[in-house]
Amino acid sequence: MIDSLYLATNENATGKRMVALGIMEFAMRHYNRVVYFRPFVKDRPEEDQSIRLIQARYKLSATPAEMAGLTRAEARQLLAADRYGELIQRIQQRFKTIQAQADADFAVVEGSSFQGLASEVEFELNADIAVNLGCAILPVYSAANRSIEDVLQSTRI
Repeated sequence: MIDSLYLATNENATGKRMVALGIMEFAMRHYNRVVYFRPFVKDRPEEDQSIRLIQARYKLSATPAEMAGLTRAEARQLLAADRYGELIQRIQQRFKTIQAQADADFAVVEGSSFQGLASEVEFELNADIAVNLGCAILPVYSAANRSIEDVLQSTRI
């Protein structure tokens, strides 16, 4: 049975946060102990809109810092220094810590949003993180102002 779900996208403004909210709503109704995690936050976990929304809505006991992996600046620095493995390892450690602390039955992981990290490798990075965290991946795509063919083309990896 799936015990964690990683929401990934290939572009900005897909509504991923609303999908995360829906998945959290489902998880909170079907599991006893649910955690929420963001591998990347813009600056400070306390200011991350997704973390603030989920924490307030579901009264999660974890702190924003516990729900976050790295800042975008930290991630860019590791990528620039060719320390990809360390980046993955640090996120994995943070995720495993929050899972263990909560003795989680289910985890919702909201991947990056293509807003200033490293857009040319971002989808692959999210996929690598999901695999290393042991999460099933839920791709979230936008269909706004697109034909069916356009949407299908954007979903090909």
